[in-house]
Amino acid sequence: MKIVLVSQRIDYIKDRTETRDNIDQNLINFLNQAGFKAVTVPNVNVDQKEFLKFLVKKLNPHGIVLSGGNNIGDYVKRDKLEHELINVSLNNKIPLIGICRGMQFINTYFGGTLKIIKNHVNKRHFVSNLNNYFEVNSYHDFTIDNQPKELQTFLTAEDGAIESFKHINNFIMGIMWHPERENSFKKFDLDLFKLFFNG
Repeated sequence: MKIVLVSQRIDYIKDRTETRDNIDQNLINFLNQAGFKAVTVPNVNVDQKEFLKFLVKKLNPHGIVLSGGNNIGDYVKRDKLEHELINVSLNNKIPLIGICRGMQFINTYFGGTLKIIKNHVNKRHFVSNLNNYFEVNSYHDFTIDNQPKELQTFLTAEDGAIESFKHINNFIMGIMWHPERENSFKKFDLDLFKLFFNG
């Protein structure tokens, strides 16, 4: 069984005074269709480092996904967890993909910065490089401002916004679109995850 660890968004339910970890079931379905079983990681643990070490030892994951949702800084506990998940990826050579906020978090982890962008929320647009040109969804109001030298741009939008990057030395990449939010999962996205997580 090929396991992928997945981070979760945090939602505060005011009328119930509850803080909940949440994941879109479509992301679980997407990963399943790509050949992976998702194990969601809670944002709260007494000793997050030890818990992640336990998960890696017991599950031997093929990959890690930093999911979308929330802005960086909205919930410190999520920020801390995803920081540790990147550490786990680097220390154990486990491939990691960041989706939307996840890509933004990777950028800030390595010292980059973000800026607000217009016309990228609830839109569709094309992304491209020398070899690829295709349409993606878009649900983000932040984009890469300063990109660290360790991260190499892979795809850009028509307005020049960075839509995907890869780490030049480690198995880490980011995508700004949401493959799980397509009505029918796209072959390009499924193949991307299969190839990246299977090495």
